[in-house]
Amino acid sequence: MRAVIALLAVLSLVFLAGCEDKTTGPGEAGGYPDIDGLIAFYGFDGNMQDETPGGNDATSGTVGLPFVKDHNGNEARAIYVDGTSDSLWIPDHPDLRVTGSITLAAWIEPDGTALAYNAVIDKNYDDAYSLGLHGVAPGDTLTDIRAFIGDVMFEFDDVVPVGVDEWTHIAFTFVDSSDVGRFYVNGDFVGSIVAATTLGTSAADVRLGSSLYGDAYAGAIDQVAIFDRALDETEVGLLYGFD
Repeated sequence: MRAVIALLAVLSLVFLAGCEDKTTGPGEAGGYPDIDGLIAFYGFDGNMQDETPGGNDATSGTVGLPFVKDHNGNEARAIYVDGTSDSLWIPDHPDLRVTGSITLAAWIEPDGTALAYNAVIDKNYDDAYSLGLHGVAPGDTLTDIRAFIGDVMFEFDDVVPVGVDEWTHIAFTFVDSSDVGRFYVNGDFVGSIVAATTLGTSAADVRLGSSLYGDAYAGAIDQVAIFDRALDETEVGLLYGFD
């Protein structure tokens, strides 16, 4: 009888280990931040999977898209796009057609910026949403953070330093009812812009590292997050602190 009880105890431990919650702790490959409203999260821990239960996995536009060091210096836990043909595509899904309010966020390590829009996250910015950078001049180390909601541009001009070859966490939130877009850098609120627009829907795929119209970003990308609500500053800070 004791042997049977011992065996059952071992089997119970194995079962519980197999059922471990993916949100149990930061820094775990395959985990995601435990923050309400998260609909997609890409940790790029050697793969392009959506770490949330939504399962909206990304696919590479280029075979052999490289994995590089992440913002903590861990090997092969971020993705690299070259600013030309490289990008990641997330097939359209109803979960990604966000309305009402939204948060877009990512860690970025740009090679430099072109004198144009450099999209990091984009779902047809003419209709839906987008977040990226805009260069003041080619290769400039001071860039603007730019977002689009329903073909209306939100931009912080020349006030947000994003270093070339330096990791920075950027986030943007928008709420339809208030028309307020809020920008965050490294977990801190840096300012807001009010612009009358509506967060529309689009059947376009979500692109990471480029827009539907080819506005390409060059550099590393990590921990892309999309929420179907606007996070507050404390929550953005938690997202920034997630390892």
